[in-house]
Amino acid sequence: MVLKLKIHNTVQTRKENTMLNTQQKYLDFISFIKDKTKNIVAVDQGKQDELIKAIENKRLIVPVVGGFSAGKSSLINQFLGKDILSTSITPETAMATELIYADESYYEAVRSDGTSARFELDETEKIKEQAANFEFLRLFLKEEKLKQIEPLILVDMPGFEAPLKDHNKAILNYLSKGVYFIVLTSIEDGTISKSMLREIDNIMTIGKDFTFCLSKTNLRSSEQVKEVQTAMQEQLLEQFEYQKELVLTAKDSAKEFQNILTSINPEELFEKLYKDELKNHYFETESSINTQISTLKSSKADIAKILESLAEGVHELKKAKEKALANAEDRYAGKNLEDIVNAVASALMSQKTSLVSLMQNNQAGFNEEVNSIIKNVALDQISAKLKDFNEEIAQYFKQSLDKVSANLSHTELGTEFIDILEGTVSAVKSTGLDSMLLTTKDPYTKIVYTILQILDPLLKLLKQQRLHERLEAKFINEIIPSVKTKLRSTLPAVFNEHISKATEAIGSKFEEQIKAKENEVAKSAKEQELKVDDIQKELDMLSEAKKQIANYANEIF
Repeated sequence: MVLKLKIHNTVQTRKENTMLNTQQKYLDFISFIKDKTKNIVAVDQGKQDELIKAIENKRLIVPVVGGFSAGKSSLINQFLGKDILSTSITPETAMATELIYADESYYEAVRSDGTSARFELDETEKIKEQAANFEFLRLFLKEEKLKQIEPLILVDMPGFEAPLKDHNKAILNYLSKGVYFIVLTSIEDGTISKSMLREIDNIMTIGKDFTFCLSKTNLRSSEQVKEVQTAMQEQLLEQFEYQKELVLTAKDSAKEFQNILTSINPEELFEKLYKDELKNHYFETESSINTQISTLKSSKADIAKILESLAEGVHELKKAKEKALANAEDRYAGKNLEDIVNAVASALMSQKTSLVSLMQNNQAGFNEEVNSIIKNVALDQISAKLKDFNEEIAQYFKQSLDKVSANLSHTELGTEFIDILEGTVSAVKSTGLDSMLLTTKDPYTKIVYTILQILDPLLKLLKQQRLHERLEAKFINEIIPSVKTKLRSTLPAVFNEHISKATEAIGSKFEEQIKAKENEVAKSAKEQELKVDDIQKELDMLSEAKKQIANYANEIF
């Protein structure tokens, strides 16, 4: 059995008390690797420190989502046992609010640039007045209930249906940050709305799970509750194969909410977040050790050839990146944009009857439905486009480096270099929408914002139209064509910006891998010179470290 080290003393006492078993296990593993490689010059210790810090500080975000009046804040208040969250905030001022345990209670209002302002609990009116200046709130509370559920962090979300851009921004942001969702629909709705079904589909599209609650059941008789519950259960089963029983909430549902939180398995969520990353780190570490072993076994002539080939690889990569950037917009933007345009138009046309009816009778409902359709279509389309684009551009870069691989084929590092390229290609190909959302608000957020913003003036034009026939004609002959025209004129700049950024990022990933390998070889060559009389001893040390880390990895994975 491999000796497992204690994690660093930098972890605070409260953190140790709430540390997940999986979290602790992963920290022990990285700390073990760090200890075993502390004298191996080819291994980057900085990456290990970054990973340890990320794992130590990771919070598991659990957004509570639903309609604006579905009872989200009330349910969280019931769980806390006191009225802390306001249930009377208007849609114009509502922001996502993260609830975090702390030794003192206060609000932290966070701006888009990451800076924040502090407010006391009795200063909610000030927050409302300045709401436009902030992205979201953190509410720090000395509440035992919040401490007990750590590292889960509850988030009271604005309503899904709100047409305001700030609400869309919050929803898109937490689709990526959230690891598990609690979804509420009021029994007053009678059914799960199309917009809510689309939002659930969005949650599942990015690989997240959820629990569904039927709220405000005290407003209906037990027979009516059972009828609505059965109907909604069938909806969820048919559309999402949702097997869990709906949770019924009313005026006092603290226990039901507690049961939901207890049913969430943070160990599994944490494993899902970090297992693949730890595997990659292990393979990178093994690769670095192999590089040092190969270099120590190589002649000076071979080392010089390896360094020359790696430098050539960086040069070839830069040329390929310049060429890719020059051609990317023409190759990828046109067809992808037209696909999105047509998908949006098709989705709107498929809902023509219900949308025209809403145009005539419920302007707010129409705005909500259009907003929901657009977000859902954008998510599906962009998810597919990103995957295709990442695969093609990654393969393009890899092909440009094949001749460098050929030059290294006769050296100890040849196979190692090819494995590095293949690993990078695989990593880029597997980067789905969820990963993209976690690292940047583009392209999804920006493209969706663009679509929603160009709809605003079109929706305003409808306010003066009331006759059904005129509305239907206007919808078919003016609204849909106008949407397509505006999309075609507005989206290219946004989409091309993403293509350029993605091309640059993927190229940089390859360059980073090659330069890291170049640095490893250079350091190992210097080590070879310094320890010319102890090469075998050094090789034995490297082999033993590699073996022990591999044994530990087998236990973890």
